Formats: sequence, structure tokens, C-alpha cells
Amino acid sequence: FSSFFAAAVLRRLDPKDWRPKTVVALAVLISSGLLSIINQMGQLLVFAGPLMLAVYHAALTRRRGWFYFWFVALCFVSEDATMAGLTFGLYFVVFEPENRREGARAAAFAFAYLAFQLGILQPAARAELTTVSSSTATFIMARLFHVELRPLLQNLVSLLPALTLLPALGLARALFGSPNDAGWVRVIALALVPALPHWGESVVVGGGHHLFPPFFGLYLSLLVLLGRSAARDMRPRTAFVWAAAYALVTLRALA
Repeated sequence: FSSFFAAAVLRRLDPKDWRPKTVVALAVLISSGLLSIINQMGQLLVFAGPLMLAVYHAALTRRRGWFYFWFVALCFVSEDATMAGLTFGLYFVVFEPENRREGARAAAFAFAYLAFQLGILQPAARAELTTVSSSTATFIMARLFHVELRPLLQNLVSLLPALTLLPALGLARALFGSPNDAGWVRVIALALVPALPHWGESVVVGGGHHLFPPFFGLYLSLLVLLGRSAARDMRPRTAFVWAAAYALVTLRALA
């Protein structure tokens, strides 16, 4: 599913040179720190990443029906996925004017559904249980006021599986060049905004399965970097250095 939509996104962004770029993108997907995140078994959030790719492809192709379908499916995965959906919708509002209306409607749906989850559904589900908080979200928010240095450093280290994609971005640039300034804005925004709640959650309580949205936000930024770059003669030495850095970081994450 992820491979299909990764290739579809690249084909849409660069109809001429999408094939070699797809080879690089799929090689990164298969070899990256995603394997160590998938090790968090039984987590519904595993479905959020592929659905983020599907949402972005629908936005690129201007297929509104599919955009809303995939977006609602993303929100229905779990409470965590709805949070990612909210910030993903806001990404389109701020950084992609051509999809601003769809992004605003999607963000409004995610906000309403998240309020229903946190305010009604989860408290009702815990009605006769002994609980420490009304929801996971409020529990994590409370932890913000009790963060200590040593656990914080450990949580930062736990981000490594998602951060394996940073040297992959350098490798992509060495192979295919850079997008224009507007393209760079979207690359950076995709890396941060869609998974913003989960970047914060991972810093507060640690990575693990919380890294699914950050990983796929970074992966989307990699796809946009590849797709919006003008293919040119690669820089072999630079590409080799970035490939070596990617291999070292990824092997450490997998270990």
C-alpha cells in the first residue's frame, strides 16, 4: 500500500523521471528505521502512515472524493491518528493554497471527531474503570509539567528510527538536485506539521509506535523533494557520503 502510493505521488510530481526516483524512494522505505517502528506490534497507528500517503496523492490529483475518503479513514484509525489528521489538514490550509478548501474541511472534521473522542467516547468507555486520566491525550499533557532531563534525553534518542530519513533527504538531493524555494517550504513543512502532535508526544513519553506519523511525514517530505527536483547528473562523492551516513544511522536504529 505504501509502495503503491509512493510511486503514484512521484509519478504525479515528475511524469518524466519518476521511475529512477521511485527506485530510490522504495529502497529507502524498505531499508529504513520503519522496520524498527513496525516492531511495535498490535498498534492501530501502523495504518496511519500509508493512509497519509493516500491522502496526499488524492490532494495532488485533485480527486476530492478520494481525498475525503482517505482522510476520514485516517481519522477512524485511532485517537492518535485523528490528531495527525487535524494537523495534516492544517498543513494543506497553510502551505498548499490549491488544496486550502479541502484542508479546512478536513481539519474541521478532525477537530469535531477528536472532541467527540476525548470528551464523550473515551470517558464513557472508562466509566466504571479505575483510571489515571480521562484520556491518553490528557495524560500526556500532564506529563509535560514533569519532564526531567535524563528521561528527556532518552526520549530524544528514541526518535532515531524516524530520523533515519534525514540522511536520506541528503542522498536524494545529491542524486537529483534541489527543488525551488517553494518546493523547499513544502519539504520542510511536511517533515514537521502533519505529525506535529506525535513529535511532541515522542519527546514527552518516548518514540515507539508514536513514530509512525513522524516517519511518514518525513517520508512524504522525501517524496516531494524527489518529485520536485530537476533530475541532473548526480554528485557521486556527495551521494556516497550521504549513503554511508544513511546506512550507519539506519543500522544503529535497527540494532
